[in-house]
Amino acid sequence: MIATLNDATVNKVISSYQHTEQTIREGSDAHLDLILDIKSDLLKMIEATKSVVTEIEEKFNGFTEDTAKDAVLKLLPCFRIAYQLIALLKRSMLYKSVKKEIGLFNLELNELKEFVSDLQRYKIEKNEELTALFND
Repeated sequence: MIATLNDATVNKVISSYQHTEQTIREGSDAHLDLILDIKSDLLKMIEATKSVVTEIEEKFNGFTEDTAKDAVLKLLPCFRIAYQLIALLKRSMLYKSVKKEIGLFNLELNELKEFVSDLQRYKIEKNEELTALFND
């Protein structure tokens, strides 16, 4: 007797392969879309941070103790959120794909931290509570 393969079995294998290939392609597309979205969001965050730094720099001499304190208190949560976001991205599988943008964001964040520190140092009377908040 001559052996033949069952068409249904072969079709099942081919169908399974095609389905897996499609799933991988869709996953790759979704992965690429996610990377592009995160890069775009990081670039927006960089620009937003730059704009705050520029505003502080331009208005620095006009800050009073009260307005400087208000600005510092408003900006402190930005650092916590930013550092959590950076840590989250560094732990993710996407890190290598967005490493450059994270580095650029970190540079701008450090610039903002310098200006907030300058506001605290030069515009706000010594306040231990505020100093503790900023140094955490």
